[in-house]
Amino acid sequence: MIPVPQAAVDEMQGGLTVVIPTYNHGHFIGDALDSVVRQTRRPDKVIVFDDASTDNTQDIVRGYQERWGFIQLVRLSQNQGVIALLNKGLEATETEFVSFLAADDFVDDTLYEKSLALLQRHPDAALCGVLARLVDKDGKPLPRPADIILHGQPCYLPPTEALQCLYRHGTFFSGNGAVYRTARLRQIGGFDKALSSLCDGYAQQLLAAKHGFCFVPEVLASWRRLDAGYAVSTQRESAKALDMLHAVLGRIDGTDATVFPESYKRRLANRTRFMAAIAAISAPGIDIDGLLAALGLSATRFRALAGLAGRIFGRRGLTVLIGCWLRPQDMPRAMLRRFRMVE
Repeated sequence: MIPVPQAAVDEMQGGLTVVIPTYNHGHFIGDALDSVVRQTRRPDKVIVFDDASTDNTQDIVRGYQERWGFIQLVRLSQNQGVIALLNKGLEATETEFVSFLAADDFVDDTLYEKSLALLQRHPDAALCGVLARLVDKDGKPLPRPADIILHGQPCYLPPTEALQCLYRHGTFFSGNGAVYRTARLRQIGGFDKALSSLCDGYAQQLLAAKHGFCFVPEVLASWRRLDAGYAVSTQRESAKALDMLHAVLGRIDGTDATVFPESYKRRLANRTRFMAAIAAISAPGIDIDGLLAALGLSATRFRALAGLAGRIFGRRGLTVLIGCWLRPQDMPRAMLRRFRMVE
C-alpha cells in the first residue's frame, strides 16, 4: 500500500500532478515538457524524477523550472529503475489526479482538460484512457493497427461493462495518456515492480475491474517506439517475458484472485502467454525451452516437436499457429486491424 502524504489529497480537489521519470533522456525530455506546458488545462504540479542521469537532462529541466514554477526536479544519486520512480511519484502526489508520462513521449494539448472533465462527471471511475499514435525517434507518425472506438463520444464504463470491453479488446488505451484517481491507484499498491513493463496495463485492468474507467475516443498521446525503450526491450527478451508471465499468473491466482472472473483470468493468462511465446520465437534461433515454458508445456516431452514446428512453419507461421491456439477470439480482429493500418 502506498502511504498517503501529510497533505491530504482532497485538499486539491480536481488538481493534477504529472510524474515524468527520466534517465539520460536529454535529447527527448524537452518534447515531453513542451507538451505538458502547452496544455489547455495545465497540471498543478509536474515532478521530474531524474534517475541519476549522466547527460544534460538536469540542465534542460532546470531551464523549464526557471520559466514554469509548477515544475519540480527530483535528482536521485543512484539509479533505481523506472517503476521505483513511478511509485515515488505516486507517493509524492498531493492532488486528486495523477498522470505518468515517459520522458521520451509527449501528449496532445487537450489531453488533461478532456480527461479531467470526464473524470469529474463520473466520480466512480478510477482512471481515464485515450488512444495513442506510434512515432519514431524524430516524432514522425509510424503505421499502427486501426484504433478501437467504443463510442463516438467520451464515456464511462462501469466495472461489468469495462471487463467485457477489456475481455474483447485487451488493454487498448495508452499508458502515457492515462489519468488516474490518486487514491484508487494507491489502494491497489501502485505499480508492481515484478510486472515490469506490464505494470501499468495490469494496474489499468485491475482498477477497471474494481471501479470502471472513462474513455476519450481520440488520439491524444504519442508513444515514441524505440528499440532501446523500456517496453520494447523487456518484452522482446525471452527470460524477462517469462518473468512477467509468472508475475501476472501469481497476481491473478493469488492477490487478485477474487477480483477477476475466471473467464477473464484465463483470457489475461493466455494473452500474457502469447506475449512470452512471441519473445521466445523472436530470440536468435528460437528459444525452444522459453517457448514451451510460455505455453505451459513440458520441455522434455515437447522439445523435439516444437523444434520441428519451428523449422516447418518458420517464425511467422509459428506465431500465427500459437495465436490461433491461445487467442482464437482475438486473431480475426487483430488481423482486420492490421489490414486497416493507419498513421
